[in-house]
Amino acid sequence: QMDLIMNYTLLENILCPAGMRRNSAYNFCQPILTRISQAGRECTEVYMIRLILVALLLGIYFILSLPIMGILWLVRKFITPKAELFMQRIVQFALWVVWHVSGVKLTTIGLENIPDDQPVLFVGNHLSYFDVVIAYSQMKNRTIFIGKASLEKVPFLSWNMKFLRCLFIDRTNMRQGVKTIMEAADMTKEGISVFIYPEGMRNKS
Repeated sequence: QMDLIMNYTLLENILCPAGMRRNSAYNFCQPILTRISQAGRECTEVYMIRLILVALLLGIYFILSLPIMGILWLVRKFITPKAELFMQRIVQFALWVVWHVSGVKLTTIGLENIPDDQPVLFVGNHLSYFDVVIAYSQMKNRTIFIGKASLEKVPFLSWNMKFLRCLFIDRTNMRQGVKTIMEAADMTKEGISVFIYPEGMRNKS
């Protein structure tokens, strides 16, 4: 949409060259180009509004999550699975709100095939930030993500991930990477599912 706005003059020159500007062909082209430019501006404004709303919602969530995690941390050693699952449901609701506010239209196929009574290893193709937002909001049971090591340095986000026992893997350290994978394998013995993007980064394929 932004390209349409920025390239309006270029489109006008291609579709309606200077020699045509005063004839009927130009009169035909002009309303079309005007509408394309207007639609581009409208879409950009909607996009910016959605972006601001998402940023505000995430800020509010991260602030409110701190006292919630504090309370759950106090009772965690007595009801660890329930506390972690409760926090996961809160995170999932927050992510559900984020992708709805962002205007994402979701179609799921095969969600009913995920078993309820045993852990699952989810392996995904990482295409965008919304992969995690959408995927984690769909998890039925306790599920942890294996994220890249740099996420551990991000305040608020890393605190939520650590509470949920998500793991961080350093792709440059083979020994540490193997240790992380083994730790994830041990979690499956507790009935916790694991979600990983094996390529370790976003890609276009």
